[in-house]
Amino acid sequence: MTDRWLPPDPAFPGELPPMDPHGGTRPGDLLPVGGGDGSGPRVHQEHSRHRPRLVDLSSNVLPFPPDPQVLSAVRAAPLEHYPDPDAVEARRALAHHWDIHEGRILLAPGASELIHRIALAYLAPGDSVLIVGSTFGEYRRASLLRGAGVMEVGRGHPHLPSVEEVVDYLRKGQSTDTSIRLVFLCTPNNPTGDAWSETEVETLAASLPSRALLVLDESYRSISSGGLVPPHAPENPRILHLRSLTKDLCLPGLRVAVAIGPPPVLQLLHRIAPPWLVSTPAQAAVVAAVRPAVRRRLGDRVRRTWEAREQMARALRTRGFRVESSVVSYLLWTPWPQGNSGNGRSSRRRTASETGNTTPPDHPSAAHESITRPHLATQWVQELESRDVRVRDASSFGLPGWLRVGVGTPPENERFLEVLDRIASEGGW
Repeated sequence: MTDRWLPPDPAFPGELPPMDPHGGTRPGDLLPVGGGDGSGPRVHQEHSRHRPRLVDLSSNVLPFPPDPQVLSAVRAAPLEHYPDPDAVEARRALAHHWDIHEGRILLAPGASELIHRIALAYLAPGDSVLIVGSTFGEYRRASLLRGAGVMEVGRGHPHLPSVEEVVDYLRKGQSTDTSIRLVFLCTPNNPTGDAWSETEVETLAASLPSRALLVLDESYRSISSGGLVPPHAPENPRILHLRSLTKDLCLPGLRVAVAIGPPPVLQLLHRIAPPWLVSTPAQAAVVAAVRPAVRRRLGDRVRRTWEAREQMARALRTRGFRVESSVVSYLLWTPWPQGNSGNGRSSRRRTASETGNTTPPDHPSAAHESITRPHLATQWVQELESRDVRVRDASSFGLPGWLRVGVGTPPENERFLEVLDRIASEGGW
């Protein structure tokens, strides 16, 4: 894996959404980084120096400090030499833990970098991409950077569409379209927090057009599954899996992710990458992450996060807010009761036949099925921000009227709820 190929420059499209590291396509400045709506992540200095009381629940990282054993490995990593360009030791450690061949594993400096590299390898002007659900904005941005056309199924819904809806979409005129090269599916999904089963993923993979590859973003799978579990169907030649280890390791400042898939796909991705892409400390963190003691602590942290998530969901529902069900470390909620969920609870994804809704999932009117008063959500974001509590406005995911809140430490969660109550009492909302 040493030969590298530099592709020609792509035709640059006329308009591109700006970069938004945590999921959106709204305008924003380079500093602070984020969605431009004030809800995106900020540089570390703002949190630690300028706003020491800030409770930042806008990100999706587990609310714990880095594992001490991982942190020790990072600090001990030698910096006097270049990193191993093939990350052999880290790949071997993951392969042994997951019981898959190391030739099916590739390390990268973050899932976002992988997404853009995949687009570089597979897309050209005239190609098409299908994106499933209201989801992470970098799939769209990376595709547009390559001049590809973007189709979206289920955008505007506060949950992933069913596999039947996506397969139907492909079959209705798209299954014979050889221009579809990539299908992006995030499961568990950001920001909705729901997930597909392994059977549903396999069903979609079997229904893809002949030249298409399913990019399965499982960045939150460890959080939903209770630990560093193996990827879905690692031997399936139609699926390329992405895993973000920075969320598992509570080290978002140390960029490291993993791609798992067919060796020819990974070899192509390796060839088009710059050398020495994954730092030595990041590789050391991966090796430490699979040690038994670290994995036990991760499992305990995930279970504690689940408990805190359900406590927060109950607290929000008790206050009359609608909260979507979640299997991860964050909740999608709206400050205005909507739809037919009278108790505030949201049911799992249902098919059109179950709901009686025959509107195509990509139809413009479908985006407003359960959305009212989007301005109210923006006001809540602004009010919370003014009181040093930050949540994520989900408008940039295609979900106006919805907010995403991550689970924090117990004091942070209590502060969030206290500020919510104060805003409600003062504003009369």
